[in-house]
Amino acid sequence: MSAVSEAQSVVSVLRSDPAMFAGFYVTPLIALGVCGWAVVRERGDRAWIVAAAFLAIAMLVSFWQVRGAMFSVPLAAIALAAWVGGLRRSVEMRGGALPQLAMVASWLASLNIVWQLAALPLKPTPEAGSGDEIAKLERCYSLSDYTTLATLPAGLVLAVSNQGSTILGATGHRVLNGPYHRNNAGNLAALDMLMGNPHTAADTAQRLGVTYVALCRGNPETTSLRRWAPEGLLATLFAGNTPSWLVPVAGTADAPIEIWQVRDHR
Repeated sequence: MSAVSEAQSVVSVLRSDPAMFAGFYVTPLIALGVCGWAVVRERGDRAWIVAAAFLAIAMLVSFWQVRGAMFSVPLAAIALAAWVGGLRRSVEMRGGALPQLAMVASWLASLNIVWQLAALPLKPTPEAGSGDEIAKLERCYSLSDYTTLATLPAGLVLAVSNQGSTILGATGHRVLNGPYHRNNAGNLAALDMLMGNPHTAADTAQRLGVTYVALCRGNPETTSLRRWAPEGLLATLFAGNTPSWLVPVAGTADAPIEIWQVRDHR
């Protein structure tokens, strides 16, 4: 789970990407403060208590895994909208420059995009010389990078899960795995082959009917699997070594997506 971006904890997000922290956590924290202040001011008003409870629970989830911010950020908008609306009523009733300034400040503070823009200077910058690597990361998800694969007879493709959905969209092939949580059997089978012994993986590939193996060198999942299994099938192919049960598809050695076809042993 440590390699899944949306499963990171608030501590991990704060350490690795303060700009992401600003986008996911600042407005919920402000909103929770607004709720607490309103509960005290309104002497336990039920509406504010309910809003605070839902927001607090959503924030606890987001502290555990950042994906919880998909709930806490929208819930924060409810409390912040009420806050800005209250200040606007105060301006209409009392007037004056100070209440107007407070209303404008609260309105800006309640906009998530303001905090995202303010935190842009904190966003990690790529290391020098990493431009080529960034291009590889981008091209792994481009439909046009799978043109050669799309011209091959339809079959079942083994690749890292990050490539699964793009292969489905760009070609007429099926995929063994993809970024789908319910595809446990396919994902586990793919990991067993990509991280397992390059030679014994042939038996699994034949049993499952795998037709092609596709490799994108710049994909971050490729990097992770190579690091976790340096003797595995994926690392072996990355190093330029081809097991006897695979045949390189001509013309893809220098292409964005390298392709091998499984030998038919029938």
